[in-house]
Amino acid sequence: MKHNNVCLKLFGFIFLFLLFAPQVEAQRDFEKFKAKKQSQFQKFRNDKIGDFEKFREKRNKKYAKFLKERWSSHEVRVPLVTPRIEPPKPVYAPEDGRSKDVPSVEIPVTEVVVKEKPVSVVQIPEDISVDKSSENEQKTYFRTVNFYGTPIKCKVPENVTFRLSGIDEVSVGEAWDIFYDKGYDIILLSVNEAIKVYNLSDWGIFKLIEFISDDIFGKNTNEACVLRAYLMSQANIDVRIGRTNAGLVVLVPITENIAGYSYLSFGGKKYYLFGNVGDGAVYTYNESFGEKSNSITLAIDALPKLDKDYVESKVISSKNYPALSFKTIVNRNLMDYYDDLPPVCNVSHYSSIRDADENTLLPLLEVLDNALDGKSEVESVNMILDLIQYGFDYKTDDEQFGREKYNYIEEDFYYSACDCEDRAVLFSVLTEIILERDVVLLEFPNHLSAAVCFSEPVDGDYIEYKGKKYYICDPTYIGANAGMMMPLPDVGKVTVYDAR
Repeated sequence: MKHNNVCLKLFGFIFLFLLFAPQVEAQRDFEKFKAKKQSQFQKFRNDKIGDFEKFREKRNKKYAKFLKERWSSHEVRVPLVTPRIEPPKPVYAPEDGRSKDVPSVEIPVTEVVVKEKPVSVVQIPEDISVDKSSENEQKTYFRTVNFYGTPIKCKVPENVTFRLSGIDEVSVGEAWDIFYDKGYDIILLSVNEAIKVYNLSDWGIFKLIEFISDDIFGKNTNEACVLRAYLMSQANIDVRIGRTNAGLVVLVPITENIAGYSYLSFGGKKYYLFGNVGDGAVYTYNESFGEKSNSITLAIDALPKLDKDYVESKVISSKNYPALSFKTIVNRNLMDYYDDLPPVCNVSHYSSIRDADENTLLPLLEVLDNALDGKSEVESVNMILDLIQYGFDYKTDDEQFGREKYNYIEEDFYYSACDCEDRAVLFSVLTEIILERDVVLLEFPNHLSAAVCFSEPVDGDYIEYKGKKYYICDPTYIGANAGMMMPLPDVGKVTVYDAR
C-alpha cells in the first residue's frame, strides 16, 4: 500500500512536470525574446541618438563658423506702443436706466480682429546626449535659481570660469564652440525637467534660461547672453545674437506684437532685443540656426506652478446687490511673473487666457454662483456689470503705472485700481465662464467695452456679428445695464475683438 502511494506521488510529479514544462520553456523563450527586442530597441535608440548628436555637432560647428564671419549693421526699429483706449474718467448712466421709448440702435462694425490662441513651440529634444567625452566622466554640480520666488535646481558643468575674449564675431563664434564641446547641454536636461514640474510655457522657458545664464556668468554679462542664445537655439528657437555699443544682445522673434521693446526686422518677422540694448545700430547676421527654428509665443496655456506668497485683496462689493461682496488672495510671485511679460498690443490676448489662479478666482466664483442662482441671463449679466462698475476703483494707466498697461485677470485684484480695458476683459471672462455666453470686446475711439450674445430677448443697443446680435455691456458706464451704450463723441469706428 505504501509502495502504491509512492508510485502515485511519482506519477503525479511526472504528470505535473509534463504539464508545466512546455509553459516554463515558453516563458524562458518569451524572456529571451523580450531581452532580444529590448536590446535591439536600445541599439536602435543609441544609433538614433548618435545620428542626432552627429547632426547637432555638424550644425553647431557650421553655425559657430558662420558667427565668426563679419556681421552687418542694421537699423533698430522704434518700439511699438500699446494703443491708448481709455477715457479720462468713468461715465455715469441715468439713474432711471434706459427708457423703453428709446429705440434700439445697431452700432456698425468697421473691423474684426480674431485672436487665434497660439500653441507653445519650445521643445527641448529628448535625445540630447550630454556625454561629450567617452574618456572622462563629465563633472557637474547643482545651482539653485530663484525663479519668481520659486527655487529651481539646475545641474551645470563644474568648470564655468569661461570668459569671452571680446564681443567681436570671432570671440562669439569661439564661445559657441566651447558651449557645445564642454557639456553645457547638461543644463537643457534641468530645463526639460522644470518644464514638466513647473508647467512652463514658452515665456517661462525663455526666462528660466535667462535666469540660469545670469546665475552662472552674472546678470546681463556678455557671456550670459551667448549662453542664453546657445541654449535657446538648441530648443529650436530662432534666436540670434547682436552687438550694440553697450554689449551683446539676444534677438528673439515673438508671435505677438509687443510694446516697449526695440526690434529688427528680417523677412517680415520682428526680432525683439533683450540684453544690453544701448543706442544706435545693431550689428548682427541674417541666418537661422536651423530650418525648423521657431518664434516663441506669449500665450499662457496654463499658469506656471510658483511657490505661494499670498496677500489679501480689499473688499470688493456691488452697490445694488448686497450678496455680491467678497475678498480674495493674490500670489505676489505670479504678479512678478506677469510684470515681466512684455505687453501685448492686442487686448484680446488677455481675454483669451482662461487659466487663472483658482485661489484668487474661487471666492468670486462662489459668490457669483450663489447670487445668480435662478436668475435670467439678462439679470445675471446686469449683476456682474454692477459688481465690476462699483467694486473696482478707476484710474488711468498713466495715473497708476505711468504707462499703458493691460491687466491679466488676477492683477485686477492686486492693484489699487483698473481702467476700461481691464474691466471689459474681466467682465468677458466671468460671463463666458459662469453664463457660458459668447462675449466679444468692442474698441471705440479711446474706449473699450464688451458685447454679449444672449439666448433670450434683450432691449438695447447692439452690434451684428456672425449673423447674431451682441448687446453692448459696458463695465465702465457706471450704473448701466445690458444694452446701454455709453455716450461717446465718436462711434464711427468700432473694432470687434474675438478671442477664441
